[in-house]
Amino acid sequence: MKIRTLFLGLAAVLLFTGCATSEHIDYTEFRNNTPHSVLVVVSHSESEEVNAIPSVLSSAALPLSEAGYYVIPVTLANETFKAMGVRKADEIKSIPHSRLKELFGADAVMYLTINEYQTNYVLLDSYFLVSVTAELVDLSTGKTLWKETSEDSNESMISGDIVSDAVGAVVKYGLNELMDVGNYLSVTNSYNLFTPDNSYLTNPILSGPYSPYYRKDKILSK
Repeated sequence: MKIRTLFLGLAAVLLFTGCATSEHIDYTEFRNNTPHSVLVVVSHSESEEVNAIPSVLSSAALPLSEAGYYVIPVTLANETFKAMGVRKADEIKSIPHSRLKELFGADAVMYLTINEYQTNYVLLDSYFLVSVTAELVDLSTGKTLWKETSEDSNESMISGDIVSDAVGAVVKYGLNELMDVGNYLSVTNSYNLFTPDNSYLTNPILSGPYSPYYRKDKILSK
C-alpha cells in the first residue's frame, strides 16, 4: 500500500475541533437593521500562506446564503476590486462604505480577518489551525451589527504512549502535507461562524430575511 493512500485513508478518523472566544454582544442593532444582501471580503490576513485568503473567502458564501442572506457573488466582487486597482486585502478596508454600497448595492459588508491559517508544531504532534474573525457592518450607517471569532483545527490529544504518539505525529504530518487541510478547515469554520443558533458560539449570527427561521432565533429569547 502506498504511503499517500494510507494517509488519505486515515483522514476520515482525524478529529476536527472548533471553538469561539468572545464576549456577549447586544443584538438590538442587528435585529433592527438585518441586511438582506451582504458583500463578503477578506479585509486583513495575518497569514502568509498563499491559499489563506482564497480558501477562507470561497468557503463563506454558501453557509451565509443558507443562513438566509443574499451574498454578492465572490467572483464578481473580486473582478470589481481588480478593475479599481485594489489587489490587497488591507486596501479593501479603506474603501468608504458609501462607495461599496454604490458599487455592489449591498446592505452590509462582512469583513473577514484571518487571524491564523497555518500548521503548528508541538512535541510529537502537528496540527493545522484556521482562525477567522467576522464583522458585519451596515453600509448605510457604518455601524457594526455583529462580530464573532471562530477557529477550527485538526489537533489531536497526546496519549502518553511515545510510540503511538510518534506514529500518529508522522501520519498527521503527512496528511497536512499531502492534503489541503486548510481548505477543509476553512469550510467547517465558515459553517461554524455562519450557522444561526450555533451552540458552539457565544454570539451566533442571526437568521437572515430569506430564512424560514427569520426573527425566530433562540438567542433572541435569552
